[in-house]
Amino acid sequence: SYQQVTDLYSTVGEPDMDFICLNCESGPTSDLTVRQALAYATDPEEVVKLFGDGVLTVNTSLYPPGSIYRPADNGYPKFNLAKAKELVAKAAPNHGGSISIELIDIPDPRQALIIQALQSMWQAAGMKVSLNQIQQVTYIDQLVGGQFQAAADEQFASPDPDLNYVWLSPTTANPPLALNFA
Repeated sequence: SYQQVTDLYSTVGEPDMDFICLNCESGPTSDLTVRQALAYATDPEEVVKLFGDGVLTVNTSLYPPGSIYRPADNGYPKFNLAKAKELVAKAAPNHGGSISIELIDIPDPRQALIIQALQSMWQAAGMKVSLNQIQQVTYIDQLVGGQFQAAADEQFASPDPDLNYVWLSPTTANPPLALNFA
């Protein structure tokens, strides 16, 4: 037998977060309707079930439940495949008749499984999704240079949100070195 001790949700500020970064400045992900379609097409409960090892819960905020920084309701869309398909159909004419997205990540077998699950969810909504695992140095260059459409990322983990100012401020979102890629 074993005993698990975790303080996963007792942090004061922000836990380490795994998330998908979407480039809001170019490509199909600059379209609000496409971003909404991606949100509705993503089933976070399924992702956590598949990859959370039984200890994680869905979190659609930078802050964990119980944090003084977390809003009561951030309005994040709930999984709804029919709504995602509707939004894809609405946006597709503005993108040559279909929506094609490249999702980048670093080469890691566990991450590969996660992005494959997301690819499947997004394709079920009617998008064409290609996966590209690239070396971390190239990955970082593409993030800070704004040369991506969607990227699997991990970040934050600060006891005080002020320590993440550089990652969240609009003053640090200007290429050629945009640190606010999240």
